Amino acid sequence: MTMDPLSESASGASEFNLIADSAPVPMWVTRLDRRRSFVNRAYVDFLGVSYAEAVDFDWRLILHPDDQQRIVAESIAGEASLKTFTLDARYRRCDGEWRWLHSVSQPRYDANGAQIGFIGVAHDITQAKQAEQALRQRERQLSALIDQTSAGFAQVGLDGIFTLVNDKFCAIVGRTRDELLRLTMQQITHPDDLPANIPMFEKAVRDGTPYTHEKRYFRPDGSIVWVNNSVTVVRMPDGTPFGVLAVTIDVTDRRDARDALTALNQRLEQEVAVRTAERDGMWRLSRDLFLVIGRHRRIIAVNPAVDALGYRPDEVEGLRIDAFIHPEDLAGIGRAIRAAAAAPVGDFLARLRAKDGSWRHFAWSAAPGEGEAFVIGRDVTVETQRRDELELAQEALRQAQKVEALGQLTGGVAHDFNNLLTPIIGSLDLLQRRNGRGEVGGERDEREQRLLRGALDAAERARTLVQRLLAFARRQPLQPGPIDVAALIGGMAGLIGSTAGSHIRVVTDLPPDLPPALADANQLEMAILNLSVNSRDAMPDGGTLTLSARARTVTEDDRTGLPPGDYISISVSDTGTGMDEAVMARAIEPFFSTKGIGKGTGLGLSMVHGLASQLGGTMLLTSEPGQGTTVELVLRTAEPRVERRAAARLGQDMPHAAGQVLLVDDEAGVRHATAEMLNTLGLSVVEAESACEALTLLATSRPDYIVTDHLMPDMTGAELAGAARTLYPGIRILLISGYADLEGIPPDLHRLSKPFRLDELAASMAALH
Repeated sequence: MTMDPLSESASGASEFNLIADSAPVPMWVTRLDRRRSFVNRAYVDFLGVSYAEAVDFDWRLILHPDDQQRIVAESIAGEASLKTFTLDARYRRCDGEWRWLHSVSQPRYDANGAQIGFIGVAHDITQAKQAEQALRQRERQLSALIDQTSAGFAQVGLDGIFTLVNDKFCAIVGRTRDELLRLTMQQITHPDDLPANIPMFEKAVRDGTPYTHEKRYFRPDGSIVWVNNSVTVVRMPDGTPFGVLAVTIDVTDRRDARDALTALNQRLEQEVAVRTAERDGMWRLSRDLFLVIGRHRRIIAVNPAVDALGYRPDEVEGLRIDAFIHPEDLAGIGRAIRAAAAAPVGDFLARLRAKDGSWRHFAWSAAPGEGEAFVIGRDVTVETQRRDELELAQEALRQAQKVEALGQLTGGVAHDFNNLLTPIIGSLDLLQRRNGRGEVGGERDEREQRLLRGALDAAERARTLVQRLLAFARRQPLQPGPIDVAALIGGMAGLIGSTAGSHIRVVTDLPPDLPPALADANQLEMAILNLSVNSRDAMPDGGTLTLSARARTVTEDDRTGLPPGDYISISVSDTGTGMDEAVMARAIEPFFSTKGIGKGTGLGLSMVHGLASQLGGTMLLTSEPGQGTTVELVLRTAEPRVERRAAARLGQDMPHAAGQVLLVDDEAGVRHATAEMLNTLGLSVVEAESACEALTLLATSRPDYIVTDHLMPDMTGAELAGAARTLYPGIRILLISGYADLEGIPPDLHRLSKPFRLDELAASMAALH
């Protein structure tokens, strides 16, 4: 019991105050109501306030926020216990610095032994706390380092119980950390290894001698793992040993390989002893190549499997193995053979030269002998080729998936552009024709005609660009038929010659007896013209542009990858700058161009490639820097009926028709422009903005024609056509579409591609009769 010095007398209180004020640590005295009756000078200095303010100061105001709840609760509990209690917390000193304080509050009693409050004193333990935190941080860093190492770490006490293990050790022995910390080293060690293990353990503890050994551990599933343990004694600061630390490496695979080679060597020795000069059966019959390598890497012996390389054993024995190893593999196999002098080595690759000069891929393993290395090689040439072919196929698949994804995106954008271009081209075409008939006269008429021609030319260029996008996406509307390739190219030669310029000589090589090709004449012309322009741009200083065609028979394993059969090959060749492999690899990517900004769209080759694929053929590209480029289109042949191009003349007389047209399109702009063109042709038009609305109109009256968009939200144009034919058999229907996908479209249904001009619409309407 501590008597209260303040309750003795005034002189006693004064003496206590003097002593307390001399103390270097904060001190205070409280009553039972928890109010302070005294604080010393160190207390006042810590707060940085006056004595009167310090007596009434609420210490919770300077308590660290993270300690508030804990310390307040512990303080209340301590005072309520009426016993001595301690608190550790952070307080903000008057200079703003946070300091750790360890406070002790002890009850004080009056002369009668009744408790009247507490006397408290606080010690600054900041440095101790910082040292403790630094120690914990170092412990965490050490623990993280041990857990992240590639080797297993295990600490074992003198009684053999595990006291520390890292994640790698747990993985090696197949047990959890919690499970291991309840086991001894002896419990997981193979019984046959304990007689040798325990004496080494005891000697290390006794003498402090580190040691390394290999042993077996049992895993919970019953399997055995071979490990290499490097063991060191762990001591207390005073030198007293309290355990050992083992660095553990899993050597099961190495032991298995060594055991396998050891067993093989034993079998070979037995056969040699029995048959003297004969090789054992495995040596003679194995398809794997067995070599015995001596000093200076000379071949001491080789099994008959060397015959597969075209050599006899006596042609190889005595020579350095370096004479048969590929130069790029010499360093690797040299390291492997040197390593095999000490321990088995497996799974390294090196190529061997066969007698015919070809290179064969071998997978090797090697094991040490007395001054020798026993080497086994398996011919994996076929597997390597298959792996390479698989990688090529996987790369081709990734490229195809990328092109398909780009195609879907490009096709969707092009479809939207077609819907935008249809009213633009149609309206400009109508205005140009009306002005051309003299509906507006004078200078203003000529100026408007120039503006209309310019606008229409720009719109046509936009349509061409969209066709290229659709060609890349393989969604441009095609009308394939038999094409006389020789006549088509011959008819283009003059145009290509004038486009190429006088510094380029255009040559054609077109046999007269070519079978017809299955293609769309318009799109094929555009493809050949694009390729010719590319060739012209590749010959800035002049050269020769060759257009050729020939019949071609595709067989199995042809580089085209096409099904066997008869095809037509169309080639566009130049003597220009050519392309290296890096450029060729990206040549058909959309928007990839080497012509510079503003000189090309980068869609030419991708459009040609997409067109060829859509027609069931392919495109081949051959080029070398400085040697020119050849682009070859391989197309299927067609039946002899040949379709030749017949270009429509702008401004030719349009056929006039009569009757009523039910026009169906969910795009208002396309619908209104098409209605104007139909009216211009002399037809009356009833518009419907959906297939459902069209069916409602068809239920009450029969029109003479139906002109419908194909892709609509509620029902496709093909489905609407089927329903209309059910109501009115024989009704004339024209399907308008911007895609080439014919799935679900009856072959007898007439189609017109977006965007279109008045003469194209007139021709399509006339074809319905």
